[in-house]
Amino acid sequence: MTPANSVLIASLNEIKDAISDFRNSSVPDEADNTLKRIVSLFGKEPLDRFLTSVLPSIDFETWREESIGNCGIQWPINMDNRVAIQVELCREIERSNHISLINFIQEYCGENSGDLPRLFRAFTTKILDPLVRDISRLIELRPVSPILLDAMRSLPISGDETLDELLQEACRKFKDPTPQSLQDATEKLWDSWERIKSLENPENKKNSVKLLLDRATNNTYFYNYLDQEAKALTDIGNQFQLRHFEVGKQPLTLEQLEYLFHRLYSLIRFLLLARTKNS
Repeated sequence: MTPANSVLIASLNEIKDAISDFRNSSVPDEADNTLKRIVSLFGKEPLDRFLTSVLPSIDFETWREESIGNCGIQWPINMDNRVAIQVELCREIERSNHISLINFIQEYCGENSGDLPRLFRAFTTKILDPLVRDISRLIELRPVSPILLDAMRSLPISGDETLDELLQEACRKFKDPTPQSLQDATEKLWDSWERIKSLENPENKKNSVKLLLDRATNNTYFYNYLDQEAKALTDIGNQFQLRHFEVGKQPLTLEQLEYLFHRLYSLIRFLLLARTKNS
């Protein structure tokens, strides 16, 4: 376990303690105050920064209207979307904006009795325990430096749907700790690189790359560096098992894949930021 993950585990243990207290609540005020405590821990560093970095933006109101009803609660299948919804649900209940804790439990947690301790245990079982379980799993994913997490979160939209989907998939797979996912993530990133090189002029990739680099800098020396880096990364994609898998193409170790992912991601992000700024 990395030091960063150790700190996150400490934060998670605080939430687990608060959930245990919630489970043992016997009156509404006690449960409400404990839920406030749980929600406050979501906003406490370092967990707040971690959740902000790894969770997608969600439209909670649309989800609430479409997914909470007579058939119960329809949670998102994807884990990070599910955690984002669960966290926001707890916040909504804690703020008591539209959702009452007792009414919510009675309607959607399969517990209609007036036995308050039983209601609070049902909410813990249906909502809080799965939430802390999923956050634990997110923490167990591939350790990613805070700098790279921030860079992933602030990656600008290119306007090209295929490119944006490739980049999102590359980032998602990079966070997965399995070796195959790291290979897949790096391959997706190289697919993104080939796509971005044709953004400016789909009919002429060489001219398109020149236009892309022109938009990134007006400094001749830095332009030459970017041009060399772009060519070097293209050559790497062609020589190793990233885009082509013919006999003779060299495989890469996990350490090499991780290094190359960081290197190419930095270039792609820099070019997209410059492209957005100068559009």
